[in-house]
Amino acid sequence: MKKTITVILAALLLLSLFVACETDPGDRRPPLNDEVTYIDAQWDEQEKKIKTTEKTISSYYIVKSDTTDWNNSWYVVTSDVTVTDRIVVSGTSHLILCNGSTLNAKKGISVVDGNSLYIYGQEGNWGKLTIDGCEEYFAGIGGDHDRVKGKGGNVVICGGEITTTGGDYGAGIGGGYNAAGGTVIINGGIVKANGGLNAAGIGGGDLGQGGDVIINYGIVTANGGLSDLPNSTTVFGAGIGGGFCAEGGRVTINGGYVHAAGGNVPDVYTATARKYSAGIGGGFNFGELIHEGILKTGPSAVLMFSQDDSAYTPYPQTTSYSPRYPYMQALTQE
Repeated sequence: MKKTITVILAALLLLSLFVACETDPGDRRPPLNDEVTYIDAQWDEQEKKIKTTEKTISSYYIVKSDTTDWNNSWYVVTSDVTVTDRIVVSGTSHLILCNGSTLNAKKGISVVDGNSLYIYGQEGNWGKLTIDGCEEYFAGIGGDHDRVKGKGGNVVICGGEITTTGGDYGAGIGGGYNAAGGTVIINGGIVKANGGLNAAGIGGGDLGQGGDVIINYGIVTANGGLSDLPNSTTVFGAGIGGGFCAEGGRVTINGGYVHAAGGNVPDVYTATARKYSAGIGGGFNFGELIHEGILKTGPSAVLMFSQDDSAYTPYPQTTSYSPRYPYMQALTQE
């Protein structure tokens, strides 16, 4: 009898250990689901073009309203969902925007230095990602609110329709306040990035340099952020590049359609001539023009620069950087 009881107790103990392992909250393996397809887009440096491949995945998390901790895994948006808290990416995470779905990440997505986020669409009607309620000092996608976590990490966009606006002093995609933009690579999709006050659309936050931006394909619109001066309509952040008082970093545009808008600054804000934030390059600086940066373009790239939606300056139409093309001045082209 005692032997039987002992065997039963041992069996119950083993069962409890098995259940504990299966429900261990530390087990980060995503569940198995129906297969989902996505389009992976990679730049082929040898052939100088984007190559796309349709792939499938079946182990992933479905994004819900409380899915805010993205940790080294795959996340799929299958329907319209709103996440009100800020999403935090740890390690390398992947996001798939299924056709017809929209993820409204109200407070944005943290991808700080040392972490990576890859965003994919599907064949056909792309899903959407919108960010329009970031708190002060945070980037829409990228850096957080302090200098330790302010620098943007690695953001790679392969597809989807993405519209993001940084919080005050944060970039649309890139750095938070007083921080650089990290690395942003766009291989496809439709991307519209708006800088918060004093910040770049894509690149540095307020006082942050542009980092590395590579656009290989897609339709990209990047608008620099307005000045934080009272009642100002002046743009202080570059479209792509640096925030206020910061350099443009390195921008490579191999292909796609890019519209980058900085802005002229009226004489009332300067002691000398008119100054401006660049469409691609550095942000506005009160003391001197610091638009230094490197711009490298490929033969299939179509670039447009403007102060606002009504005044476009096509590029390339000339090989010289004359005053007629102010948004390109002081940039070094490779």
